[in-house]
Amino acid sequence: MRQDHPQWTNEAAVVTGVVFALAFFTNLLVVLLAPESYVGFAEWAGAPGWVRALWAATVGAHPGFWMPLVALYQFAVAVCALSESRRVIGLAGAALFHCGLLVLGMWPYALPVLACLLLTSWQATKPLPEKEKT
Repeated sequence: MRQDHPQWTNEAAVVTGVVFALAFFTNLLVVLLAPESYVGFAEWAGAPGWVRALWAATVGAHPGFWMPLVALYQFAVAVCALSESRRVIGLAGAALFHCGLLVLGMWPYALPVLACLLLTSWQATKPLPEKEKT
């Protein structure tokens, strides 16, 4: 782990990476075992009408195509968040994913997580003062 940044940013990045790795496996399993479960997701999430229509025409109509792409994105975020040299890229990718969840209407979940990801990314780019380095 990098010791030139606050330790908690490393731990938050590891948690982010593990969560996105689990999401990757979950989405792959669901798309293989129950792809029809994605059809009504935008409606369940409370998305605005235009997003529901777009979702129905894309992911809802072809989950076998779109959800593996989402899972691949989640895998890339997990790999980056878990690697020391690409940690900030992983956190930024997770933040971008949560921006997409905001568009879907998942504000109560996505907004606090997005705030935490942005704070962590910001702190991870700030070097520690010389006296605090280990």
